[in-house]
This record gives sequence, structure tokens and C-alpha cells, in this order.
Amino acid sequence: MSLSAFLPANPDSPSAVLTAHHQLYAHLLSSGSHQPFVYPYRALGPNILIAYLLLPPIDRSRHPRLAAAVHHARWAVLAAMTWFCAWTMVECRSPMVTMGYGVGLIMAWSLLWGWTLIVAFGAREKGARMEGKKGFDRHEGEDSKFKSEDNKGSELVNGDVGDGLRRRRAGKTDDETCQDAEDDRVGGESRFKWQKLPPTLWHRVDWVTDLVTNFRGVRWSHQLSGLPYPNVSSPAAFAEPINHQSSTVPISSSKSRPSRYPTRSALLRFNLASFFVTFIIIDIIKFIMLKDPYYWGLSTLSPSPFPFPRTSRMYLSLATLFTSLNMIFVLSPIAFPCCLGERILGEHGWPWLYPPLFGSPKKIWTHGLAGFWGGWWHPMFRLAFEQLGDAIATPLGWGKTSVTGGILRVVLAFVASGTLHASGSYTSLGETLPSHEFIFFAVQPVGILVQRALAQWMKANGLRDRIPAAVRGAGNLAFVMAWFWLTAPTVADDFARSGVWLYEPFPISPSRGLAGDGWWRWGGSWCRWHSDEKWWKSGLAF
Repeated sequence: MSLSAFLPANPDSPSAVLTAHHQLYAHLLSSGSHQPFVYPYRALGPNILIAYLLLPPIDRSRHPRLAAAVHHARWAVLAAMTWFCAWTMVECRSPMVTMGYGVGLIMAWSLLWGWTLIVAFGAREKGARMEGKKGFDRHEGEDSKFKSEDNKGSELVNGDVGDGLRRRRAGKTDDETCQDAEDDRVGGESRFKWQKLPPTLWHRVDWVTDLVTNFRGVRWSHQLSGLPYPNVSSPAAFAEPINHQSSTVPISSSKSRPSRYPTRSALLRFNLASFFVTFIIIDIIKFIMLKDPYYWGLSTLSPSPFPFPRTSRMYLSLATLFTSLNMIFVLSPIAFPCCLGERILGEHGWPWLYPPLFGSPKKIWTHGLAGFWGGWWHPMFRLAFEQLGDAIATPLGWGKTSVTGGILRVVLAFVASGTLHASGSYTSLGETLPSHEFIFFAVQPVGILVQRALAQWMKANGLRDRIPAAVRGAGNLAFVMAWFWLTAPTVADDFARSGVWLYEPFPISPSRGLAGDGWWRWGGSWCRWHSDEKWWKSGLAF
């Protein structure tokens, strides 16, 4: 049964559509066709990955058979994850519009990220995290009995201690990619180290939790290229003194994603300002967009109160998506390093661990559609996409620098992204078309290649040098806007059908309060305790 069966003939408000979502959800549960998403039972797939990574490190020289068995068990882990994640996607639904979409997206991402960590990166054997070694290691007391091994540079504990820190990139050998950084020595001993899978349980829990949740790999051996590393010759780069907010911390930067917060105070200023600006913008956008029944999840043919419905709906959807994601992304640096700080979080409070998620919009001006996706849009899933491309292109002999290899990697990245978003569409209660979200992402490489071919043609015919940079930039921006006008309605319409725009990001809405529509926006229960005859199926239902 579909959502339309529970909608009134002419819904007069977004709340009427939300009520229909809850009624449909109740019907699905009562009929037994679907189940609620219950935590932790329905998160068994991702939890299997975590349990595997938490296994103690094994010395290959002493226990070669056991080490080989654990190494090969990764395929069984992936098979079990695939089964449980697919099962959850088929069975589970949620009346919360964001959670309903999130069930599919999270399960699909768990599979891809799990494969990336334990197969592509070999995180149990090769993964290493940059940690403070002297005075900054918050596990120093627990690991004291291992200090003798640690000081000798045991491979079981440290990936690389030596005389300097090495910066390593995934997909290449150590000799090819490591760059020796300046060594910061205190009392003749290296201050930092590459920490491999730790032998002690609590340290390992912290290490694995960071590994699994750090999608960009900041301070890991597989860190996403373009993100800043600290200048390790400065202790302040790793731990800014609690009572010294004005110190300057040298941070390396990237042209596409510069580090904007070298100190905790700078981090707080930037993200607080971003949060409040985002709050104002998204509140105004919500006030405007909910005037259009299209954003309630009704038919795309619904009459629009705005001129040029196709254009206004598409660009308003993009603006809402950007501001919503930005609002979520700025909460982490505000909460962790700024509010909790190093006294509570230890090394997780280092300010340089929280670089911006979005790049500079100038990349769109200078590189067009490729700049939009590769330079400006958030790279949250990019590490996994890159590894997927390498896993398929490398055996075929197509390197990253080859034209064929580059095209294949771009295509695979967008196909993977389309699959993730189509999975979210599939688990939504709205009358969605998951294939539309997949198609939108799958055709993006076509636009990139078309624009690149045009640029190369202009360069080959001497036209590029005759056109002023400002005109070229305007042309890049115009191409991006035209391309999205052609392709983005497929994904924008499906977002609307899923009901995600009905979510309320803040408990109060000044714009709607001043308009007389009510200040308070949150209501109902977000989660409840679900009891089942089998105790392991009980938990929090979202």
C-alpha cells in the first residue's frame, strides 16, 4: 500500500502529509510486511565490522596460521554484512522522513566503507593513526607495560616511529609516497608516532571507533588527499594549550580545501558564525519552500506559487540540501574540540582534525562541473569511491594518469554515489523512484567529459587565450547551471517525493513564528523502546 492511500483528497498543510506517513508506517507494522529500525539489532551489519576490527593484533611471526585465518575472515565478515544490511533495507522503515531515507543510505554506505577499510586499506594490518607520543597520549597509563616495545619501534604497536613522521597515501607503497616531516623532539625522543592496531583493549576501542567514523581519514595513513597535515615541528599543531587561545598553529593547506581553523578559538569563531548564518538562511528557505505543495512530497505536477516552477524548485532544493548538510557538518567541530576540548577528548580535541567539509566555490568558477563535484562539494564518501575505482581499474592496467583509467574512476565514483542515494530513496515511505536518483549521479560524468572536451577544443583552436578569465569563469558557471537544469530535477523530484523536505532542522522557527504559523516546530516522539519476544530484537526504535 502506498502513501497516497492515506492522504486526504486535498492536503492543506505539511502536517497532513506527515500524518499520512505515520499512518502508513502503522499499517506496515500491523500487516507484518515491515519492521521498525531497532538499534542495536538492526545495526548488526556495521557492528560485525566493528567486532572484527576489535580483534587483538596478531604477530605473524609467532602465529602465522592464526594471523592468516583472521586476515581471510574479512571475506566472511563482508558476506555477513551484506546479508544483514540488505535484510535491514528490505524490512525496515521509519515514519521519520530523514531516518527513513537514512536507513537505506547508511546500510549501503556501511557495506562500501567496510570493504574499503578491511580489503582496500587492510586496516587491521596496515592502518596507522598519527598520535601524540610524549605527554599527549591519553592512553599512556594503560599502555605503560608496552613502552619497552613502543620505544623499540615494534611493528605491532607502531607503523613508523623512526626519526620523523611519514605521510602515506592509500593505493601506493610506502617508498613511493611517504614524505618525511620535520621531527619534533623532546628530550631526544620523538614526540609523535604512527600507531597501528593497539594491543590494549581500551586503546583499541578508541582507535577502531575513530577509524570507522572518520570517513575522510584525517590523521590516518589513508588520509584523503588535499586535507591539511600539521606542521609537526610545532607542538602547538597537535595540542593547543587550554589557556592559550591566541597562539598561532602552523598548518599545511590545500588550494582547494584550505585549513581555516589553526587554533581552537579560530575553529569556534568560524563554525559558530557558519552555524548562525546557516540557521537564518535555512529558516527563511523552509518558510518559502513549504508554501509549495511540491515540497510536501505531493505530485511534481502540483501548481507552484512561484514563477518558473522547474527552475525555482530545482535551485531551491539545491540550496536547502547545501545549507542542511552544512548545518550538520559544523556541529562536530563546535561540540568536540570547542565545547568538550582536550581535557575530555584528549587528542580528538586537536583543532586541525576538523577541516572544512565544503571547498571553495571558486572551484566552480575555474573548473566548471568538475570543480563543483571535485573541489566544492563535500568529499565525505570520496575515499571509498577512489578505492573502488582503483580496485577495478588497476588490475586492467589503467593507471590514474591514463585517460581511460581516469574516466573509469570518475564513472565508478558516480555510479557508487548513485547507488547509495538510490538505496535511501528505496527505504523512504514516500512514493519514490530510486532509479531517478541513480540516473542523476550516473550521468554526471557525461557533463564533466562534455565540458572538458569543449575546453580542450577551445584550447586547441587558440580560443581559450583570447577569452578573458572572467568570461571563462562565467561560462563555467553557466554550464554548471544549465547542466543541473537539465539533470537535477530527477533527483530533486525524488527527494521531494521521499518527504525529506518535511524535516524540521530546528526546534523554533523565527520566520514562521513572526508569520503567525507557530514558533515551536518539533513534536512527537523520535524514538521509543521496542520490546520483542526475543530479547535481542528489543531496543530503541527510530
